[in-house]
Amino acid sequence: MLKIKQLEEMVLEKQKEVQDICNSHYQDFVNCIDSLLQLRVEATELQDNLKVFENELNNTGDVLVAKTKEHIKLLKAYENIRRQKNQLKLCLNIFYKTQNIQNSIDANVVFLFIFIVFHF
Repeated sequence: MLKIKQLEEMVLEKQKEVQDICNSHYQDFVNCIDSLLQLRVEATELQDNLKVFENELNNTGDVLVAKTKEHIKLLKAYENIRRQKNQLKLCLNIFYKTQNIQNSIDANVVFLFIFIVFHF
């Protein structure tokens, strides 16, 4: 009988140990679940923030691309204006030389006329 009583006490003691271990682990399990739920909320917030950031980045990129295209277009226009200016300088130079030649020709015609009139 003594052995049965000792066994029963030992069983009760082990049951209590098992209950204590289960309670301890259950609390750890609940804490882990709470942590996971909080982590899930934070991950969702982070995902939402990343989507907002991505949209802002895309919008900024679109604006930057548009501005870059506009800048390139203006640079091309500037280069065209610069080339046209150089061409106009050449044309103006030719015009002035032609005008000088014409003036010289006109002066010589007058000179020749005077020469002919007074020498013949």
